Amino acid sequence: MTHITSISGSGGRPWASIKWKVEKSSTFNYAVDTRKIQEFLDSYDRIDKAVIVPISLFPPNPPGMETLYEFSLTLTNFLGGSSSSFVPLIQSSNPNIPNVVILGPSFFQIRVDEYLNIVALGSVSSCAASSLLTYSFKVFKSNIYDPNLQSESKDTRRFVLSPWKLTIDETYQIQVTATSVTGDTSQFISQVYIMRGNVKAVISGALSRQVRIDSELV
Repeated sequence: MTHITSISGSGGRPWASIKWKVEKSSTFNYAVDTRKIQEFLDSYDRIDKAVIVPISLFPPNPPGMETLYEFSLTLTNFLGGSSSSFVPLIQSSNPNIPNVVILGPSFFQIRVDEYLNIVALGSVSSCAASSLLTYSFKVFKSNIYDPNLQSESKDTRRFVLSPWKLTIDETYQIQVTATSVTGDTSQFISQVYIMRGNVKAVISGALSRQVRIDSELV
């Protein structure tokens, strides 16, 4: 699974081209057939949701080895300008490495006067030393970690923030890390955009007033 954490430069128009690519890193000196993965990526032209590549498309590792894949995304806008981003993925036979996701879309919006409430879900292989996982969250604003934004929930799988804790018209990255009993970790990131709250009209003073018929209403 891979997902886009920041997008800009479309000029407010649809992207002219969305190209995913996968290659095996040259770090490991053995051949790996990535054609099935690439065929899957060629059919994927969306950037609003996480890309989930079926595990069945990945060739098995050589005995006792790991495989490093490099996934890239190239976006081209209507003016012909393009940019690429890369992310590595290690395929390991270690059963203690957890899988973790944040439930729901990888990009969503809330109003500044609403609670931020997200839930992580993790798992490990049935062959793992233990199924127990611990979770930790970090919040990034413009890709800069903000240590002041900490979850208000006692449930470690859940990240909760009260209304008005986040800034209007900003996009935040919520990162969850799942850790197994052996210390192996995995991460997932979702994005949330903060919209303005509902407009409310308020008249100062008491909720109700009484005045004489010959008095001014002030």
